[in-house]
Amino acid sequence: MANQQNKNLDFSILSGSLDDIEDLPGFNVFPSGAYHVLLAKGLIQKAIGEHPAVEMEMTCAEVLELSDPETAPDAPKVGDTCSTAFMIDNEIGRGKLKEVFKAISEKTGSKSNAELMAAAAGLTCKVVIKKTHDDSKDRDYANITSFAVVG
Repeated sequence: MANQQNKNLDFSILSGSLDDIEDLPGFNVFPSGAYHVLLAKGLIQKAIGEHPAVEMEMTCAEVLELSDPETAPDAPKVGDTCSTAFMIDNEIGRGKLKEVFKAISEKTGSKSNAELMAAAAGLTCKVVIKKTHDDSKDRDYANITSFAVVG
């Protein structure tokens, strides 16, 4: 009986080599460019230090175009993730979040911010990212310059 249950399991990768096993998906800031991304978790309310924020984690579905072809070696693979946060205690963070909310509202028809956050889960979107570096924190950030829901 145990052997019959194992007939559906695929162990073929074990007869291959290391090259047959894909790398773990990475988590990094995508290079500046355009991407199709999946918002698997949607928009998540969170605190970042003392700041109220909304986090948007993006999973790469397709690299559409890189702003600088020299960043191609750093281009994300399908399945890699990147996130950005909208600090809602300042006008820039609120303004950028509103742009995201508008695009989701056009797709769903909802005007409630809570409903828009929930509706974001599972959406496929086209984003244009500008990668910036903060020298004082030695950290890269993904700034969303364009956002549209595509599916």
